[in-house]
Amino acid sequence: MRNKLNNPLIFIILILLASLILILGTLAVWKYNQKLTRVAPLRNPENPHPTVTQKRRNVCESPECVTLAHQLLNWRDTTVDPCENFYKASCGNYIQHTLSDGTRNAKKRKIIKKLIKEFLVKNHTTTSKSENTMKLLYWKCQDLKNETILDLKLKRTMKEVLKDIRFLGPWPMIDENWNPSKFDLNAILINMTKLGQHDFGLFKLQSINKWELKIVSDFHTAKHIPEHKIINMISAILTANNITSKGNQVLNDIRDVYSFYEELKSNISESVKLKEIAPSIQFEKILKNLLHPKTGNWKQFKKKISNADPVFENFGGSQIVQNNTLSRILANYLVLRFLENSYSSITYESSVANGRTCDEVVINNLPRATLRAFVQNHFDRENRKIVSEMVDNTREAYLEIISNSTWLSLEGKRRASLKLSKLKKLVGYPDEYEKEGTLDHTFETLHTLPSDSFYTVMKKINRYRTEIWLNFVSYNLSLDPTHDLFQVNAFYAAAENQISKPSCCYIMIPIIDEPNLDSTYPVYAKYATTGATLGHEMGHSFDPTGIEWNEDGFYEKWLPKEDQKEYKRRVKCLTDQYDGYDDPDFGRNMNSSNVFTELFADRSGIDAAIRTYRNLNISDDPKIIGFEDVPGEKMMYHIYALDRCAPRSTQSLSTVLSQNTHPSDSFRVNGVLSNLESFSKAFNCPVGSPMNRKKKCYIFVD
Repeated sequence: MRNKLNNPLIFIILILLASLILILGTLAVWKYNQKLTRVAPLRNPENPHPTVTQKRRNVCESPECVTLAHQLLNWRDTTVDPCENFYKASCGNYIQHTLSDGTRNAKKRKIIKKLIKEFLVKNHTTTSKSENTMKLLYWKCQDLKNETILDLKLKRTMKEVLKDIRFLGPWPMIDENWNPSKFDLNAILINMTKLGQHDFGLFKLQSINKWELKIVSDFHTAKHIPEHKIINMISAILTANNITSKGNQVLNDIRDVYSFYEELKSNISESVKLKEIAPSIQFEKILKNLLHPKTGNWKQFKKKISNADPVFENFGGSQIVQNNTLSRILANYLVLRFLENSYSSITYESSVANGRTCDEVVINNLPRATLRAFVQNHFDRENRKIVSEMVDNTREAYLEIISNSTWLSLEGKRRASLKLSKLKKLVGYPDEYEKEGTLDHTFETLHTLPSDSFYTVMKKINRYRTEIWLNFVSYNLSLDPTHDLFQVNAFYAAAENQISKPSCCYIMIPIIDEPNLDSTYPVYAKYATTGATLGHEMGHSFDPTGIEWNEDGFYEKWLPKEDQKEYKRRVKCLTDQYDGYDDPDFGRNMNSSNVFTELFADRSGIDAAIRTYRNLNISDDPKIIGFEDVPGEKMMYHIYALDRCAPRSTQSLSTVLSQNTHPSDSFRVNGVLSNLESFSKAFNCPVGSPMNRKKKCYIFVD
């Protein structure tokens, strides 16, 4: 035995085995102790209530909550007293932690674009017609950025464009044998509809609201492609088709049309001017051709054109344009209008192709299909259910606020409550879009081919978009096909309550997604952002514009006379605050004339969000890392400010005052929260400090 131990190798092995046994024994004891702390002991008669030996940490640790904690901790400026400037205290270091030129919602739009682009370039097969159309459009656009491909396809595209121009009718600019006596204005207008056009230059269909149209002429406000770009385009068309023009005829014709643009802006009314130019327009025949022959319904559509009967009657008859010069100008004018309408799809030189952002082309031209792709691949559908419930909760809280109003009369409360009760909602998209194949069904009338050029694909899509837009209007459908569905926003429309199926309160998908909302967020975080937005949109029901529309979406000044004076006083309190606000970017130069409805909605929205959160009476909401000891309602104010964090404005004061329809970011935090007693108490702000103003503004309840 001694000899064996004298062998160094055997001795080392024995030492290692002993060490291993010791380690394994230690681990076994440790695991046993861990099990004892995690598992409650069995009940017995002497100890019916087992004790908990280890309390679970009630902190939200999802990636989304960690990101929220990062924003709260890193964007704030701890050197600033929140009672002096809560916006700066919350957002003072924002620019050190973001590359965004705007708020965090501006960054969201960029993220969505990247996700859509990833989907478009991903090489995977699909049977979905909408997805295949999206991908076809993207790659047709992208291919033209390759100069070799562009050179091969340029001539073909220009031939297709000329073919469509000739389909419209004879083109005097290049047709030496053009005969003014054969000029047929109505035939050209009808042919424009067949190419997917609904802006005819002389008139167009314009939305009054989502489900009502009007025939208008907009000679004074119409914007035109710069003359030199039109000249370059026409030159490319003629060159590709081996057409030479006499002298300066083409140039002279183009300049005559641009002079005609200016003539149309004369002081007489646009309808009178149109009657002078074109005394007989077959509106009914023209507009009928905008509808798809199978899915369109003329009688239903005509009902939605508010001025159809007087316009049709005024331009009835069979008079023709008898002035030869005017006939020539009109023929060229309509061709140029067609080219302007098609400008974004006609690639006449490489700079045009390179100037396109192809994922934006898809998003803008196929918004519903793009939304579906985003929802299918990147959206947490649980968020939609959460927000739908939040709308109902917020409405209930708002109804309580109205019921408890300290100044509304009984009739005022009744009418306001009725309006809010009838408010409809659309969260992201209609429920039927959850069903597989629902969206693809709407693509049945669109027939694109892999062999189509980018120009032809766009032409077909434009025709398709016109058809589904008019069906949307005719039948009061949901999800406007012309709408930008990726705005990080929500909307209220006072005149849409009269429609039974669609909503008047539309909450868009991007605003019910991270960073504004996530299913893992604590309840206070959901109501600080999305809840305040919902309250804001409901507040528009009663802002100085919304108050003039009733519960059925009709214009009516329904607020009782006895309430109007006090209502106006409360609105004036808000506008006076904004007009006297010392903005960090623009000083005491703010003007409430363009933003007063938003001031009202912001102020009432935060009231609704806070009351809703209180009503829910949440006692076990998880905490945010770094704020474990902060109460939920106080956290709402911290998170509420995040949505407004932004770099200093680079706009001029004149632009801000003339174009901005929302208050400045800092006022949307400081101005709103300084009116809340609950905020002042949460942060112990002294009376008279900037964030605890002595004169506060209230909407319904003091």
